[in-house]
Amino acid sequence: KDTSEPSGYSVSIDSSYINSTNATSMSFTFASAEVGTMYQYSIDDTNGATSPITGSGTIGAATDQITGIDVSGLDDDTLTLTVYLTDSAGNQGSNATDTVTKETVPPSGYTVTLDQDPVTSANDTTVSFTFASAQVDAGYAYSISDGSSQVTGSGTIATATDQITGIDVRGLADGTLNLSVILTDIAGNVGIAATDSATKEATPPTGYSIS
Repeated sequence: KDTSEPSGYSVSIDSSYINSTNATSMSFTFASAEVGTMYQYSIDDTNGATSPITGSGTIGAATDQITGIDVSGLDDDTLTLTVYLTDSAGNQGSNATDTVTKETVPPSGYTVTLDQDPVTSANDTTVSFTFASAQVDAGYAYSISDGSSQVTGSGTIATATDQITGIDVRGLADGTLNLSVILTDIAGNVGIAATDSATKEATPPTGYSIS
């Protein structure tokens, strides 16, 4: 006779966020699961019109990891994982739960403008650029290139019209400078590069004379 249900186990979703990259490969991990019991899981959003993602199997180790779960059909929302174990005698344990935010839409609609054009010897240590319609709290990564060398930097967007200042491009060649900026949201979704260009002419005229 066995009337004791599985107990003391927990589950943790392995990703901090579900994004466009990992939405088809979500996983979770058990702690203190009873080996040989059956697990049943469901993952659902808060929209009652969508069907939960479900699955089942047998626990092979106390720290089993369940992988390859496709939650792309669920809404961008808070997803709730619910798991219970059932032993060979049919005793069902309590639900173990965890939650994660799903966000699969990358930042979009933002632009950047170089504030100096041309770039000269008077401003080539203090170049700046300005965002329009940037997503607040997204991370930005920029590069300014002359075609062979580049200056790079990164940070976090504080306002939709952030200005990034104090960029030193003295090491880049005279000619066209190309700015490229990518935003990545807190869920890890990467936006399309926003670009701008300016002309650098920091070499003063030489070789002339007067008579």
